[in-house]
Amino acid sequence: MKHYFKKFFKKMSLCFILVIFTATAWAQQRTINGTVADEKNEPLPGVAIVVKGTTQGTVTGSDGNYTISNVPSDATLVFTFVGMKTQEIAVGNQASINIVMEEETIGIEEVVVIGYGTQKKRDIIGSVSTVDIDKMQVSGTSAFESLLQGLAAGVSVQTQGGVPGAPTKILIRGTSSINSSTDPLWIIDGVPIIASDQTQNFGTTSQSPMSLINPNDIESIQVLKDAAATSIYGSRASNGVIIVTTRTGRTGIKISSIDYSTGISVPTRTPEDIGFANTSQWFAALDRLYINAGRTFTMEDYYAANRLAYTRVTREQVETVNTDWYNLLIRNGTFHDVNFSSSSGTDKLDFYVSGNYRKDNGIQINNSLERFSVRANIDFHPTDLLKVGVKLNMSYTDNNRM
Repeated sequence: MKHYFKKFFKKMSLCFILVIFTATAWAQQRTINGTVADEKNEPLPGVAIVVKGTTQGTVTGSDGNYTISNVPSDATLVFTFVGMKTQEIAVGNQASINIVMEEETIGIEEVVVIGYGTQKKRDIIGSVSTVDIDKMQVSGTSAFESLLQGLAAGVSVQTQGGVPGAPTKILIRGTSSINSSTDPLWIIDGVPIIASDQTQNFGTTSQSPMSLINPNDIESIQVLKDAAATSIYGSRASNGVIIVTTRTGRTGIKISSIDYSTGISVPTRTPEDIGFANTSQWFAALDRLYINAGRTFTMEDYYAANRLAYTRVTREQVETVNTDWYNLLIRNGTFHDVNFSSSSGTDKLDFYVSGNYRKDNGIQINNSLERFSVRANIDFHPTDLLKVGVKLNMSYTDNNRM
């Protein structure tokens, strides 16, 4: 009998230990719930939540909520979603875990603008160059096309003059014609412009049409350099295409800025470097010229050369006058540039507005450029399937030439 009770109590002790161990293990497991959202605090449906090292898991519902049961306190929850960074959260004593997932930006490929919209750069068959806007020092010029030099392979930029507003000759892959125009086709926010045609509309001033655009409004520049562009734009694109996209608003991002810049241009050559002759030296040179031609210089020759039909003065009177024409015609050039811009965006409306005033004074008198420009880019998208946009640019330019 004694042996029987001893064996009975031994079995009971073993059962008691098993009950205590099971209850302890059950107490360490719990149910975890929470919400998963993105950086805009919008719920993310379909996020996978898995207990690390196991196949136990669940996914978030349409409202971003989830519930997962029988989770050990020492477990780690792994949150994964396509396009988002994977997150691992230790459970510990938490009963509710809410997280915000961040976008995964690693591996995003460069996107370029083409005739039909945008494409990944690696998918483009033709030759496309992208200009880095950050490398363009736009504050020092009234027209941005002169800044393309050296920023796009195969693009030659030649300034046609040093006066403010002078056009710039751009050749893509060299000269393609002897008699016809070699200017590329410009696409400004989808509107085609051929620089040579627009230059003729400005009359004898030959002002660059690009000087009507505020360089600070430019967001991207793409250069289509091969014949494939003609399949989109026709024969106008035979000399290449330059696509310019201006800035627009961004949803959830508000930016306002105002800046002022100024500069000065100093002539590098002085009258001493050029070697101007005074009146006596000029007459002496004429005397030598006429002697070499077998003639004698007279004041009648002077009157005829200067078209002075009614003025009669002696040579001695003329030689007493020495006008400093260099200092009367040449000055230090200056420019003043004031720029204001503001952009913002919501789920339904994005906008970008800007204003610019620029005043350029060339180093030669009576050569100046004054420009007022206003831009408004507005995009309205009431639904995911409908988008209405307005791109408006108004500019007034006073280009003074001698």
